[in-house]
Amino acid sequence: MPILLAALVVGTAGCAAVDQGKPQVTQPAEHRGDSGAARKPQPADVVELVRSQAAMAELVSRRRAELEAQLASGTVQDQAGRLRLYQQLVLCDLLEQRYDEALKRIEKIRALEEKPGRRLVAGLFAQSMIAARGQVSTGPVSPEYRQAFQRELARRLRELPWTLVAEEIQEIAAELEALSEDGILAALRAGVQPTLDRGEPLSSEQVTALLQAHFQLRERLPLREPILQVLNETIKAHREPLPDIWPARSVRLSADEPLNYVAMAVWDTGVDVELFKPILQVNPTDWLDGLDNDDNGYVDDFYGIAYDADGRPVPELLLPLGEVAQRFGQLMGHLEGLFDLEAGIESAPARVLQQHLDRLPPEKLPRFLEELNLAADYVHGTHVAGLMVDGNPWARLIVARLTFDRRSMPVARAAEWAQRRAEMYRETVEYLRQRRVRVVNMSWAESLRDIEKSLEAHAVGGSISERRDSARKIFAIQREALEKAIRDAREILFVCAAGNGDGEAAAETIPAAFSLPNLLVVGAVDRSGAPASLTSFGPTVQVWANGVEVESVIPGGRRLKLSGSSMAAAAASNLAGKLLAIDPSLKPPELIRFICEGAEPRTAGSRQILLLNPKRSVELVRKRLVKPPGD
Repeated sequence: MPILLAALVVGTAGCAAVDQGKPQVTQPAEHRGDSGAARKPQPADVVELVRSQAAMAELVSRRRAELEAQLASGTVQDQAGRLRLYQQLVLCDLLEQRYDEALKRIEKIRALEEKPGRRLVAGLFAQSMIAARGQVSTGPVSPEYRQAFQRELARRLRELPWTLVAEEIQEIAAELEALSEDGILAALRAGVQPTLDRGEPLSSEQVTALLQAHFQLRERLPLREPILQVLNETIKAHREPLPDIWPARSVRLSADEPLNYVAMAVWDTGVDVELFKPILQVNPTDWLDGLDNDDNGYVDDFYGIAYDADGRPVPELLLPLGEVAQRFGQLMGHLEGLFDLEAGIESAPARVLQQHLDRLPPEKLPRFLEELNLAADYVHGTHVAGLMVDGNPWARLIVARLTFDRRSMPVARAAEWAQRRAEMYRETVEYLRQRRVRVVNMSWAESLRDIEKSLEAHAVGGSISERRDSARKIFAIQREALEKAIRDAREILFVCAAGNGDGEAAAETIPAAFSLPNLLVVGAVDRSGAPASLTSFGPTVQVWANGVEVESVIPGGRRLKLSGSSMAAAAASNLAGKLLAIDPSLKPPELIRFICEGAEPRTAGSRQILLLNPKRSVELVRKRLVKPPGD
């Protein structure tokens, strides 16, 4: 689940920001042996540090040397990694006023961006800023500079095809609405100040966060109002309701038809089983009494199984909220606003959340965001489950819960942790095989970057290159176990979300990176069928479904609209379950074939995508079952 209350990022808008949606408390990975440069004493207070021109000049020089060394070494070969390097170098160029270099790197970023909308808006604000600098000599707080910048930004926006950049522009406007000085400084206090207090070296990620924050405070916040004025005027000029293509494609099965029951598993962050009692598939050898009656290693696996964040079995199928349950109602309202902000949607909940963040004391922001993350996971699995079984009375649901560490300081992801996680993957898939599950929905992701950040947070791994090597070895333990478990379960169709990384579904993210005959990877589009700005994409993504403002049930029975490739994957799982109810003889490769053959080809920028069409896929399977005359 993405938590993206970010300001403008380099890949989107040509400048950078601290992530305000989730405090990056990834403290002290040292730079031993990284650049060899002498370290000057830094101010002990992070606010003083980020406002110090001399300290920031030293940090940007150091970070540039590290980035250029990585680029020259050729060790970063993947497209996403090179994109990040160029984005951070543009930040360094802007801070050092090396504008010609910044403009050249923006072109490299655009060449690496595959999403048409992202390619078009990459560097948009940096180019406008540089052009304004060439027209007036005053700084970002002067009226002359602000007017010049506003003219340049408006001119560049007018030249862009609105149909391709609409979602990106709306998302940027919503994120910029949430940008504030207090939010930037609160994130730094949570993510950098503890390292300064311990007197330890700053990690590369912390240095980048400081440089981003310095740029935001110095260059971006003074331009916040002019940017918003241009963006909102552009949005208003093009605003018209998007056509909704999905109702005409939907299929609902009848309980009166002579169809077949289909076991479907929601492998997610937990489910409120009380909402699905009529369609739950129960384990006849166990019951709810606090015991492992069938001696299979799971207590009370009557409706399914669950694992905690350490990869150990627990009986609770719904993620426990603990003391956060007392604030559940308030968090739910904020959660809806969060998803709207993330998707670039103007709404009352989004405005309420923005106002709450503005009023929240900086020292309370990290705890609030941590609880918001927990609330997101709490609702996610139930929301996905509701989408999986909608309109299919023949579905029989089984729950498999996994848990993510949402604390500001996560546990160190060492080899032992990865081994437990790998064993959890193996055990979960084997359990679902024993329960004769036919479709498993996996709307989640684990990434190499998560492990790297964890090692940084706990000062593990030595230099940047040593830490990266350690992270790859740890990640390989998880990757190999999950890939083998899925491959070996040939009788099960696994459906996974492409991810909400707003870029390539790269080899460093699982399970979306896998290419297997029984795995279907799903990207997200909006109600009109246009690729959602939040979705990941790439060579493994086979089909696309609605992932923007999709309504489903959440714990307790309330209905909520959420956005993400998670919702798109659930739509594909729903279709697979209906196809199996009609023809249970279908094998996973056949299911994928009928889903893709029934999908509608559509051009999205420079790529061809397949839009899910349940009605057409169902017609193809029903036609397959009709015997020719004379048989």
